Amino acid sequence: MQIPQWIVIIPPFITFACALITKKIGRSLLLGIFFAAFIFGRFSLDIAITITTARLWANTQLYELFTWTGTFNNIYIYGFLFIIGIITALINATGGTQAYAKKIKQYVHSKKKAEFASLFLSLFLFLDDYLSCLTVGCVMRPLTDHFKIPRVKLAFLIDSLAAPFIIMVPVSSWVAVTCNQLQKSGISDTSSASLVFADQFYVYLLTIPFLFYSIILIINTWFIIDQRISFGTIKKHESLAEKTGNLFGGKNPPTTTVTQCAHEKNPSLIDFMLPICLLVGLVIFGLLYQGGFFSENKTFVKALQNADSFPVLFFASLTSLLISVAVATVRKRITLSTLPRIIYDGIKLMAPAIVILILAWTFSDLLTHYLHTGDYLAYLLSGSLPIVLFPLIFYLLTALIATMLGSSWATMFIMIPIAIPMLVTCTHLPPPLVLYQIPLLIPTLGAILSGAVTGDHLSPIASTTIMATTSTGTHLIDHVQTQLAYSWPTVLGTALAFLLAGLTVTWERLSSLTVSLGIGIAVSITILLLFNYRAQKKKKIAK
Repeated sequence: MQIPQWIVIIPPFITFACALITKKIGRSLLLGIFFAAFIFGRFSLDIAITITTARLWANTQLYELFTWTGTFNNIYIYGFLFIIGIITALINATGGTQAYAKKIKQYVHSKKKAEFASLFLSLFLFLDDYLSCLTVGCVMRPLTDHFKIPRVKLAFLIDSLAAPFIIMVPVSSWVAVTCNQLQKSGISDTSSASLVFADQFYVYLLTIPFLFYSIILIINTWFIIDQRISFGTIKKHESLAEKTGNLFGGKNPPTTTVTQCAHEKNPSLIDFMLPICLLVGLVIFGLLYQGGFFSENKTFVKALQNADSFPVLFFASLTSLLISVAVATVRKRITLSTLPRIIYDGIKLMAPAIVILILAWTFSDLLTHYLHTGDYLAYLLSGSLPIVLFPLIFYLLTALIATMLGSSWATMFIMIPIAIPMLVTCTHLPPPLVLYQIPLLIPTLGAILSGAVTGDHLSPIASTTIMATTSTGTHLIDHVQTQLAYSWPTVLGTALAFLLAGLTVTWERLSSLTVSLGIGIAVSITILLLFNYRAQKKKKIAK
């Protein structure tokens, strides 16, 4: 039985529609997984059930614990998430959260400053988007609750400075993945068979100024806070929070809570700073050690680039937890009898996110490796494109695929190997080429990375979306609606910037970059101002 190729885009649409209607992301993902398996199994119910069960089990990677083979990456992530949850519960139980809130209140006297404080804490946790999403939300909740800032607003701020910011940091967990994919796609300064003769890390550094979505989004987020821009879902939530004190848009809060502080009268900032600083410090040390900085005399950047971040995150967080528990016990902030409750609270906090992560990974796996949904979409739009439109088309296509797959990395793995050979072929020159022979390479790679981050930021099944929701204790569907409303001006500004970058590629690169980015920022901010004006006008009419 011949299956039409277009049918591979049905499962993502079913999942999104079900999520919007039922507000149940877990059930929607499971339905999408089943439909993807059903299509791959040529509409056989038995095969669909078998594939669904097999892929769910495979994506847990729990079988590796019995065979003791494999990378254990997923298991490291589970462990890291559970430990982050336990550290969060520990900080709360020892009074660290209250101490931090009490200290920062000396400098924070308004909603605006509280929102800026969450952004600055996100900047501090620049190593990994998982670390940033989970930590900032749990730490900042008491402070933002004090100022009646709705949870969807906090989730938006956190998500906007997770992957969009961390992809711009040359020492983050994203760098190794990006550089590795560039090498596999034909960029190398060591292989004679390469398509482009260049160092992968140097190419990555050149793309940073062309990460238009990240740059525009971060500027817009700062602008939204500073100018008190409010419309759509956030405005409704802010109005309800101000009038009723309900921070969840009139709904009941999710059931992801942790034990309240046990030392309300004498909280200490040590109980907050020690676990966080230990975690960040041990992660940096672990990345350097694992990357060969101490043993192989590699440079700081090379060591961070070569390190395997998943085991480092797990063992650094575990060490941080053990030391923090020992110190808290010695200081009598907790007792051994309260430790089981703290562990339970931490696991309870993260368990829903891990379940949804497994479902999201399985769904992404089926779309990527079984149905090849991303390849089909890329094929549709990569037939006969004017070369000056490459940055724009690759940005839009990558953003669409990443939103559907819910995985920025999987999307990068699809798009980068398509883009580099296409660009090389369009030059009509024999490889390997040098960078000045492919002027559109850097803007196009910037477009792909920007599109991957866009999808990661907007997709309801992306891991950072799920983690930002969990750490802030908000409802996932509310967070997704807020992200869409506040981010599409950034998407429009970014698309315009990449259009201009392609059209002005013959200019000197700095001039092209300045004009393209400047116009993109101006357009996105103008749209935000117009929507804010419209919302304020409606408010006045309603009065």
